[in-house]
Amino acid sequence: MSSSAISSELAENSGTLVHPSTVRRSLVRSGLHGRLAAKKPYLRRGNKAKRLNYARKHRNWGAEKWQQHDNDPKHTAKVIKNYLQRKEEQGVLEVMVWPPQSPDLNIIESVWDYMKREKQLRLPKSTEELCLPLRVPSSVHPDFRMLLIFLTPALFALSVLAALDVHVPEDPVVARFGSDVTLNCSFSSGSAFNLSDLSIFWHLTDTKRPVHSFSSGQDQDEGGSYSNRTQLFPGELGSGNASLLLRRVQIQDEGSFTCFVRIREYNSAALLLQVAASYSKPQLTLEPDSNLRPGDEVSVSCLVYGGYPQASVLWQDGKGANLTENVTTSQVASDEGLFNVWSVLRVMLEPNSTYSCVVRNPVLGEETHASVTITGQHMSFPPLALWVTVGLAVCLLGLLIALAYICRHKIRESCKEGPAVEQGQETEDEESKTAMQPLKS
Repeated sequence: MSSSAISSELAENSGTLVHPSTVRRSLVRSGLHGRLAAKKPYLRRGNKAKRLNYARKHRNWGAEKWQQHDNDPKHTAKVIKNYLQRKEEQGVLEVMVWPPQSPDLNIIESVWDYMKREKQLRLPKSTEELCLPLRVPSSVHPDFRMLLIFLTPALFALSVLAALDVHVPEDPVVARFGSDVTLNCSFSSGSAFNLSDLSIFWHLTDTKRPVHSFSSGQDQDEGGSYSNRTQLFPGELGSGNASLLLRRVQIQDEGSFTCFVRIREYNSAALLLQVAASYSKPQLTLEPDSNLRPGDEVSVSCLVYGGYPQASVLWQDGKGANLTENVTTSQVASDEGLFNVWSVLRVMLEPNSTYSCVVRNPVLGEETHASVTITGQHMSFPPLALWVTVGLAVCLLGLLIALAYICRHKIRESCKEGPAVEQGQETEDEESKTAMQPLKS
């Protein structure tokens, strides 16, 4: 299962967002390393012919003529190539052209393979046990049988007793994009040595591409994309410091580097370089940003740029709850390899809603965020509701005017009826008095 698959499974099952790079680093710290099965193509017809010509050309060579190397990076460095070329011009040796797909032509590889298998079976506990003659099956070819009997104990002892201790950091080395970084490598030989006997080769672990070398007292820049960007520490070589200074780190520098050291014996160790760059502060925008109505769908966009590796983007509401639905995120690399991240959240509009965009860099552990709050100022009422409101207001105003008119009319009528009643009352009183007076004769 790949780190990307593990990251996706964690997100689906537990809702935890973990970047694939974080998954890989955790697996490496636990001793689990990713491996891909090597694909070995069949021999092509042209390569078969080259192998046959090679065998015919060298079939009569004696033991004194054979001194092979198998294109190992320390043998293909510029210093070694120049040395071999000078020796070939002097007639001391001949640099052979190896036919493609032919590692089996180096007979020592078969000896090393047998030795490794014997080492696993014997598990010697002392030097005496290590150097005991090997029990070679009688089925092995007589010539190869003699070679194994005489050479294997010596090579076996050399591989165990003559090991040089080389130390590099176990954890990945994190470097910021554009800055300088030191790839630490130290060695201990157990005895004094001259710098003229010291050789140091830095190369890419996967492709074996040379990065920097030091041999015969000469410091060599291997050129290419590392030209004028690499340097050892000459004053500290004698104390066992083989560290490499790498300037102006680029995204393409990310990967595994091998530190190879040789004095009288040799050893190597590999370390992992991880490149990282901080992301900018998120920029949030609304679309549309005006004439919004409650219930409308609005898109909240979050833009960050200039970071590495790929970021994890998380959306949250005003209560801190994660929003995982209706989110679209794209990450595009620039020419320098830095990522620009564009994430869009689509939601149904509600008044006074807050949305936050959180961007995390898995390598640097940095987190940057920005928020936007949608208030009533962003919204407008729909036209129909506006006209209904205006109509109701007009009706209410008319009703108030009519009520005021009726009240005023009633008040006026009440004011007119008051004096008439008083006059009528006076007339009735006078008539009553007249009726009660006695008649005179």
